[in-house]
Amino acid sequence: MENRWNERMPLLNPQRREASKRWFVLASFCLFSFTNALQWITFSPAVQTFAKYFFNEVSLSTTNAINAFSGSYMIIYPILVPFSFSYFEDEEGSKFGSGLKRGITIGALLNAIAGIIRWVGAYPNWQGYSVVFLGQVIAAIAQVYMLALPPRLAVAWFPPDEINFITAIAVSFNNLGIASGFALTPILVPGTSSMMTDIPRFLALQMALCVVAFIAVWFAFQQEPHQNYQRLNHQEDPSSSNAFSKQEALALFKQRNFITLLISFGMVMGAQCAIFSLLAEILAPPFDLEDNVAIGWLGSAMLLIGVPPSLLIGKLLDATHQYKLICRILYTTVIISAICLIWAAWIGWFILAVCACLVFGICSSPILPAVFQWAGELFYPVNEVVPTGYLCMAGNIAGWLLVLVMGWSANSSISFTMLPAMMILIATLLIGIIATFLTNGQLKRLATQEHSPAETGIDDA
Repeated sequence: MENRWNERMPLLNPQRREASKRWFVLASFCLFSFTNALQWITFSPAVQTFAKYFFNEVSLSTTNAINAFSGSYMIIYPILVPFSFSYFEDEEGSKFGSGLKRGITIGALLNAIAGIIRWVGAYPNWQGYSVVFLGQVIAAIAQVYMLALPPRLAVAWFPPDEINFITAIAVSFNNLGIASGFALTPILVPGTSSMMTDIPRFLALQMALCVVAFIAVWFAFQQEPHQNYQRLNHQEDPSSSNAFSKQEALALFKQRNFITLLISFGMVMGAQCAIFSLLAEILAPPFDLEDNVAIGWLGSAMLLIGVPPSLLIGKLLDATHQYKLICRILYTTVIISAICLIWAAWIGWFILAVCACLVFGICSSPILPAVFQWAGELFYPVNEVVPTGYLCMAGNIAGWLLVLVMGWSANSSISFTMLPAMMILIATLLIGIIATFLTNGQLKRLATQEHSPAETGIDDA
């Protein structure tokens, strides 16, 4: 009996240590993603309050200046993401370790610096809009080193039968950060005479979380993942390696499936950005809503209610790998919910409008991690960061354009002022679902695992 116990010790203990390490890595990334998303949405739920704080007046120009805080994220990401790929390249013998470690450390550091600058700029003795905006730009740059990482982190640190579930967790924490901003900003920054202390205190809390996230990332990524079947499967074939190159990245655009998936993802992520950004403009006029807190809570609920389905879909994809079918079903339901929202606002049925918003949140949130891993399967052995980065780039561009076009399409002569804008949204989603049905192809990563099962296990040596 003693010999049997000793024989098992080398197997069981390293597995426990490896599992603990993996979950600590995931937790550190989730905190980083959460804080970066919180910094993005901070100002949107209370635009007028921040306009008063920084400019002492509320006008079209001052509210647009506050909206520029969140707009910086959607503008900076598409510009910088193609240049970030080289930082995620795995360089043999690099003192900085793997590209994943290098990239996420840079992002977490920038995120912490951004939190500090934003807090300093918002302090009553400064009240510097330009200083806070500088911090916001740095936070937007940090997003470049975070948004595309969930599928790569899942592949590098977790076994193959968990990668969809882990990707869903990592993506969901970004949504949780946005949801927290929607819910907390109107409460912690109510717009009363105490905003001179409320706003610096709120940004100080965010700064502390950002610093903690950087410290967690720093310690979590001190060691490299032992399990990385993507590199192992191709270590003897340099031509199939995951080295980042312009040729490899640009080659994606020569594949029809990548173009259709890019359109599909861009349309649904753009629609999600537009709905959340314009939620007050969509609901307030037809239902005479003047309570920003209520709209903020609804936006938060739309994001929170999408987390459990995202995790369930992740588990389902790990078991079935039915990416195409599941994405088509989710996309169809998203369009139906958007149509129901238009109808409810048109006839003035508030309960139906709320239900439509919640269904939109339930179905749109799981699409993001599902498409990330679908892309990883279709374009294997290209490193997951590359297609995911381009997908997020398309989503940011589409979101920025939709918010801009829908905002200018409002018709103040009717009670449902955003009716023309919502029709544009429906047309956008229809283009996206057509692209989804046109996307097809072999799940190459899964096929590789099935042909070399021995190399997909966890190496605890």
